[in-house]
Parts: sequence; structure tokens; C-alpha cells
Amino acid sequence: MGRIDWSKSADLIERQVRAYEGWPVAWTMQGQRLLKIHAAKAVESKWSSGAPGDIMEATKKLTVKCGERSLEITSLQPESGRKMTSEEFIRGARGLLGKRLG
Repeated sequence: MGRIDWSKSADLIERQVRAYEGWPVAWTMQGQRLLKIHAAKAVESKWSSGAPGDIMEATKKLTVKCGERSLEITSLQPESGRKMTSEEFIRGARGLLGKRLG
């Protein structure tokens, strides 16, 4: 029920994340691992290339391309991990740029 469909608009996904905060939580897959999304906001997409679900920015922000616009993830929880900011997640994860969620 909370699985994120990255082909949808960032505005719709942002509302889904807010609606499912707590339980059930909005989630996606990062490879074979579950990634819970606790907070996010829709932002204007500055990328013309890439497919929905592609991580387009992973320096201080975690930005994912959607069907329309992009979604900046601000709080998340990796499988078997604690809830953290996207900046904390990025520091611990390597090679995120260009990977696809979903």
C-alpha cells in the first residue's frame, strides 16, 4: 500500500509520504533492501535525462527523478537501520548517484 511508484508526479508522492507517515510508511527498494521514506518535498526538476526513480543528486540532498518534477527526500530509514536525515544516509552510502530506486 505504501510502495512508491516513481512514475507518478513528485507532488503526488510527497502527499503519499505525508499520508503514510507513522504507519503504514511510504517505501521503496534500493537494490534488494527496503528503504522507508519518512519526509520528502517536491522540487522542480533540473534534469532532462534520467528515468523515474533515478537518483539525480546525492551530495547534501537526496533527489530522485519522478514522472513529473523531482522529489527531495529529507528523512528516511534503511532496512535494519535507524531513522535519519538524507545527509546522514548519503555520508554512509557510496555510489548512490545514478542508481535507481523502485
